[in-house]
Amino acid sequence: SHNLSRADTAMKNDEAFRTKLERALGEKYNGVKIKHLLDVMVNDIGTDAISKKFTKSLKGIKAVAYYGCLLVRPSEVSKFDNPENPMSLDNLIKSTGADCLPFMQKTKCCGGNLLMSKQDYAFLLTKKLFDEAKASGANCVVVACPMCHMLLDGQQTTIEKAHNTVIDMPVLYFTQLIGLAMGISEKELELDKNMVPTSKLIGSIGKGETKAEVKGATTEGAKTEEAEAAE
Repeated sequence: SHNLSRADTAMKNDEAFRTKLERALGEKYNGVKIKHLLDVMVNDIGTDAISKKFTKSLKGIKAVAYYGCLLVRPSEVSKFDNPENPMSLDNLIKSTGADCLPFMQKTKCCGGNLLMSKQDYAFLLTKKLFDEAKASGANCVVVACPMCHMLLDGQQTTIEKAHNTVIDMPVLYFTQLIGLAMGISEKELELDKNMVPTSKLIGSIGKGETKAEVKGATTEGAKTEEAEAAE
């Protein structure tokens, strides 16, 4: 949506550019409204409306929201979220019951546009993202950009070899995360097509209760039983 939005803005605002292209193509450009799917889901449909379709909580998943460098930039083109600290994906993740952890790298470049020309530098940028994600305690990265997913998921093994490290961090499209909350099967969501295995992540769902929460629930249950016995 980024490239289409920039082209649409140029056609609408640059009369000389628009006239030149219209003359060359023999067509008149009246403009179109371009929206990213995340924008549609969060602002047109609404997080509350989407969450009503959820059939299970994804508690146990500890995610970081990664927007990438182009989804909400430049601000004159992409206006659906704050370009410096976007929250739409964070809020969508939280609505599933999953934890969304603070992530300073959320709008930093993943290095995808450098993959062919400067692979070493691209991998350095990507490793920096993973280092912070792992340090935060995340067990997955949720993305909204296909190029980001291609690099973070598709090249993760290569990055591990390049930096002699183990990352082992599943990378999900936000639509896959939503699908899990809706009860859609892993096969239908094609999680098996992800390069980094997601089985351990899926197994963590429902195991997010802390000992304190379990103890609290047990204590509350004991109090209820005592009250009933007293009656």
